Amino acid sequence: MDNRKAHRARQKGAALVIVLMLIATLSFIVLSLAQHTALAAQRGRNANMRHEFLWLAFGAEAYGVGAIEAAVEAGDGRMTLQSPLLADIFDVPLAEGVNEIRISDHTGCFNVNSLAHAGANGATTLNRDAKAEFMALAEALNVSKGKATEIVSAMIDWIDTNQQTELGGAEDGLYTALRLPYRTGGVPIADISEIRAMKGVSKETFGLLRPFICALPSDAPSRINVNLLTTDHAPLLVSLLRGGISTIDALNIIEARPVDGYRTEQSFLNAVQSETGASIKDIRDRVLLTSDIFNLQTKLSLEGAQFYLSTVVAIGDNGQASILSRQFGDFL
Repeated sequence: MDNRKAHRARQKGAALVIVLMLIATLSFIVLSLAQHTALAAQRGRNANMRHEFLWLAFGAEAYGVGAIEAAVEAGDGRMTLQSPLLADIFDVPLAEGVNEIRISDHTGCFNVNSLAHAGANGATTLNRDAKAEFMALAEALNVSKGKATEIVSAMIDWIDTNQQTELGGAEDGLYTALRLPYRTGGVPIADISEIRAMKGVSKETFGLLRPFICALPSDAPSRINVNLLTTDHAPLLVSLLRGGISTIDALNIIEARPVDGYRTEQSFLNAVQSETGASIKDIRDRVLLTSDIFNLQTKLSLEGAQFYLSTVVAIGDNGQASILSRQFGDFL
């Protein structure tokens, strides 16, 4: 009798253990399903918020593009540092946040894509004048001549369609031998961040060059609004004149500019020639008194989150705007 009681007691204990194991297993399954459901719901909310951010940012972009077109149409053919379009930050109130829009000139830069010209047959040829401009810019920024030659050659090799290496440059053979291999573009540079992947471009050197370079879709040299040059742009003016003036000369020219800007392009050219004696014949078609390319930055703050959109906008001869590029992410 005692043995039977003990056997039944053991069976009850085993059954209890099995029941507890089943309960624990089901609890884990329910918890996992709950976590999965919560994660899926959060992903859905994130996706909806991203879509909302995108549409609000695109709306702000459209507002900014309209403001640019209106300012260009209403202007007198000049744009100066006092222009409200460039001096102000536009706030667009939202129900639960704010949209900040900042518009800046995008002509004050050296177009890296001007280094190589694409021919009708698809082949690319070196633009020696653009190379001389880059070398002058690098020298004004205290980049050594050897390092500048290496970088400009690497950029030319990156853009051109052949596998002939420029002096100090690099083609696919070097990049494909790296631990993480890649190839040259063989097309114009889409974003200047690509330059960091090129031979000889360190973080420090890129940091020096970055404020003065851009990657425009065209391989034409940049046309610069001289009414918007600040003393920080002195190296760019040295570059424009291919090193024909010193940085001190460039600073003097910029500081001597009339408060309300130059009235004619010839006034600026006369100032350059009288101040430095440098030749101005090669830069006559590179000087503007207005701007035809702008950088439109949108910062959207909503429900404790932030969203950034940077847009490069070009104004055509007909006064209509077109989008050259868009970049998402915090401004650099």
